[in-house]
Parts: sequence; structure tokens; C-alpha cells
Amino acid sequence: MMQLALTFNDIFKSSFLEQIDSFAPLDMVIALALAFALGLFILLIYRKTFSGVMYSASFGLSLMALTLITTLVINARQTIISTLSSAKENCFLSLTSR
Repeated sequence: MMQLALTFNDIFKSSFLEQIDSFAPLDMVIALALAFALGLFILLIYRKTFSGVMYSASFGLSLMALTLITTLVINARQTIISTLSSAKENCFLSLTSR
């Protein structure tokens, strides 16, 4: 049985960059808005429950920023994975049709 290996050349030949239509700007805006709300909630909980000697406002803001950064990274990763999986399917189909 012939084994089919997917190389970077196969991926680039399939023009996977043109297939990045799975990115929806509205989904990104909704995800960032929800992440902002969650970060704001975490910040408020931190302010209310802090019982130490010195409250750090910059730490609270960094907690909020982490939620937004994490959301961006997860959305970017998901877009790349879905694009590459569709490119892999296209390459597999082109390799099997030879």
C-alpha cells in the first residue's frame, strides 16, 4: 500500500492562504467582547477580594489583558488549524487522483 506524506510544498501548492475564509470578523468581535466582559469581571473580583498590604492596579489590568490576548491566540490558532486541515484534504485528494 502506498503511503502518502504531506510536505510543506504540497501545502503551499494547494494555495491554503486563499482558503482563509473561515475567519469571521464578527465572531472575533463577539469573542473579544465576551473576553473583555470576563476580564472586567475578574478585575472586579480581584479588587473586592484583595486583602493584602498593597493593592496593585497594574496586576488587575494585566489579568484583564491576559483574557484578551488568550482569546486572540485561541481564535488565530483555530483559524490556522481549520485552514490547514482543509488544505490537507485538498492535497490528499490531488495526490490520490494522480
